[in-house]
Amino acid sequence: MELICYSLMGTKSQRCMRRRRRKGWNTGVKPYHYVPRYQLVQNLMHELGLSEISVRKQIRDERLWLLQEDYGVDAITTADV
Repeated sequence: MELICYSLMGTKSQRCMRRRRRKGWNTGVKPYHYVPRYQLVQNLMHELGLSEISVRKQIRDERLWLLQEDYGVDAITTADV
């Protein structure tokens, strides 16, 4: 898969996209659901010439692909993204 949005993101956004779990303060490990910042989506819209829905869909597809590459296809489903 060609990573269009991922290569244009900053380091912090890239790390957030690859994150799978987050630690709670006193509840242990919780699942992490990535929600891109509004300004990031706007910047990618202008740079790529796509609509907001298209950019968000592309980010979701790239996140799914990245997590499946890191953790395996069987471990990651669309519900995890």
